[in-house]
Amino acid sequence: MKKFLKAVGIIFLILIGFVILIQFVGFNIGSVHIGKAKNDLRAEKINTFENSNFQNEILNSDKLTCINIWATWCVPCVEEMPELNKIKAEFESKNVQFASLSIDTDSAKLQKFIDSKKFHFEDLTLVNVKYKNAILNFLEKKPLNFENTTQAIPLTYLVKNGKVIHKIEGGTDATELRKLINENL
Repeated sequence: MKKFLKAVGIIFLILIGFVILIQFVGFNIGSVHIGKAKNDLRAEKINTFENSNFQNEILNSDKLTCINIWATWCVPCVEEMPELNKIKAEFESKNVQFASLSIDTDSAKLQKFIDSKKFHFEDLTLVNVKYKNAILNFLEKKPLNFENTTQAIPLTYLVKNGKVIHKIEGGTDATELRKLINENL
């Protein structure tokens, strides 16, 4: 009987330890995450952006808007940031605004990068998490409810009066971007 109680006690302690471990670490079974919530930016998708920060500050603005799509893990994205920051500084006094939207899925990593002040654009990602798919589809001129699964980055869009007027794929050529901004002011 003592051996049985000892075995039950050990099993009980192992189960308690497992439950505690799950609370601090978590694990995935298929697409279901059990345990501690991840810093996940893959929120519930809303296939519109009505009343979003994006609609209110970008689409409803009469300013020319330069939107850069990027990620913290994208080397070309990070490499072009100093030049994009210079362009932003050149056009700040004109009717141009600059914004960025990250396709990162880890909010903690993204926030740490934003806090490092390497990129001086207003980041739309964290305030528009649930609208991100619809925003990317709008920029790509796809139906807002399209399941956007792949994204080649970096991408830079020029938006004016609620319409995408130009798209630059890959790293931004600073001379070309300056020319496009000046042509569309």
